[in-house]
Amino acid sequence: MISPAVALEHLEECHAAAWCYRGLATELMGRLCVKLELPETLDHWGPHSQTGVLDEQWAYFFHGLHCGFGSKITGQYVEASLGFQGEFGVLDPGFFGRFLQREPGFAALGRLVENDFYDGKILLDVLEREARLTRIEGTHGSGWVAREPQKKTA
Repeated sequence: MISPAVALEHLEECHAAAWCYRGLATELMGRLCVKLELPETLDHWGPHSQTGVLDEQWAYFFHGLHCGFGSKITGQYVEASLGFQGEFGVLDPGFFGRFLQREPGFAALGRLVENDFYDGKILLDVLEREARLTRIEGTHGSGWVAREPQKKTA
């Protein structure tokens, strides 16, 4: 497992990955809502088709309070959380760990993840402790989303 000290050494990259996760989940779910004519306040997949194709790259799979997106081209994988009033980038330890293992832009960090859930939890705990996450409330509970990274000044 990743130690908190190692996670802290990779804080900036981990925060960038969490921000990327939020953006990708939000972008893909937003596009799916348009395609399937779903409200962006969707809190459960309900009577909609559980699986399908978003476009030539992305397939989707609704399950419970999430919608997984897998890239048929790159192998990327991201989960969008439902029930947070249009905020789909809520971080779950296991889903975040899996994202890191498959996201090409974060391959070095992904190689540190041996167990999706436990390593993802350690990384998210460090991000929370370092005030890189914002807690939000949803229909079925609360969750964490990445804060926008601060712009570096010269």
